[in-house]
Amino acid sequence: MKKIHASIRVTELQTVSKTIISYYKNDAKLADDAFLTQAFESLETLQAQMTDSIHNDKIESNLAELDSVRDKLLSNLGTALEGYSVLPLPELAEKAQKALAVFANYGKKIAAESFASESALLDGLLLDIQKEEIKACTKALAGVDLLIEQLQAAQNDFSQSYAEYTASSASKAVSATELRKQMLSVLNTSILPYLDAMYIAQKAVFGNFAQNVEAEIEKINSIIKARKAKAEKE
Repeated sequence: MKKIHASIRVTELQTVSKTIISYYKNDAKLADDAFLTQAFESLETLQAQMTDSIHNDKIESNLAELDSVRDKLLSNLGTALEGYSVLPLPELAEKAQKALAVFANYGKKIAAESFASESALLDGLLLDIQKEEIKACTKALAGVDLLIEQLQAAQNDFSQSYAEYTASSASKAVSATELRKQMLSVLNTSILPYLDAMYIAQKAVFGNFAQNVEAEIEKINSIIKARKAKAEKE
C-alpha cells in the first residue's frame, strides 16, 4: 500500500483521515484490535485539534477582511469631513470643522495600529463623534451620519469576530502545519504498515478495510500528482 503523499494539503488530509476513521468505525471486525484502537484514538485526537486549528485560521482570515472594511470606512469618514470643512459654505464648513476636530484626535492613522489597539481607539472615536453636540453637526452634513453608522456596524462585526478569535486562540496549542505532520506520521508510519502486514496475515478480517483505505489514498495521491504536474507546466 502506497503512503499518503507528503505534499498533501491540510484540508485534504483532514478529509482523508475523516474518511479512513469512518471506514474503521464501520468495520465491526476491527473493534477488538488493540493496535488499531490505540492508533485511531491518536488519529481522532489529532483530527479534532486540526478542526479547531482550521477554524481558528478561518476566523483570523475573516478578521483581516473585517478590518479592511472598517479601515476603508474610517478613511472615507475622514475624507468626507475634510471635504466639507473647506467648502465655501460657512455654515456647513463650521459644522464639519467641529466634527473634524474630534476625528483628528484619532485620525486615519489608527488603521495602522494592531487589531486590539485600533479597536480601542475606534471605540473612542465613535463614542466622541456621536455625542449630542457633534451629532448635531454631522446631521447637517449629507452622508456623514450614514458613514458613521456604517463604521459603527463594521466595528461591531469586527469586535464580535475578534472575541471569537481570542477565545479560540486560547485553546490553540499546535498549528495546523504541525498537526498535519503528526497526522501523516500516524497514518504513514503506523496504520498503513500495520494494514499491509495484517492484510497478508488475516485477510478475512482486515481485507475489506485495507482495500478501502488503499482506494482512498490512491484517489488523493492522484489529485496531488495532477496538481503537481499542472504546476510544473505553468
